[in-house]
Amino acid sequence: RCKAGFGMDVAAIGLGDDIIGKGPQQPFFALWSGEWRGNNSDKRFTGVFDRATHPIYRAYVNGAKHYDFIMISLLSPLASSLGLKGPIDGTRMMRLNNDYLLAFFDQHLRGITSPLLGAASPAYPEVSFEVR
Repeated sequence: RCKAGFGMDVAAIGLGDDIIGKGPQQPFFALWSGEWRGNNSDKRFTGVFDRATHPIYRAYVNGAKHYDFIMISLLSPLASSLGLKGPIDGTRMMRLNNDYLLAFFDQHLRGITSPLLGAASPAYPEVSFEVR
């Protein structure tokens, strides 16, 4: 039913071996905080990434934490002191989220090609990016 999927800082630990074995059946983008790189969830997702038969993207945002993917940093000045956000500026993080989401869905649902999905972007040097 879904023509494309986008996950923001999602855990891949719960993915079954059947899903990992066949990979996603549609284009998929996984956008993670840098702190997820190399953890067990990331390792599990590597199996999905390596077996994908449709376009698949994996990106890590250095300086982001889990709650940076929602608007908590814009809603409360206490987010930093409570350890709920990384050092990345909240407004920049929301712009980054929006740009990658729109680029992905525009390209895979509307057929509008985006250079943002081709390789790492100089506009977002804090993003480590892979496409397959």
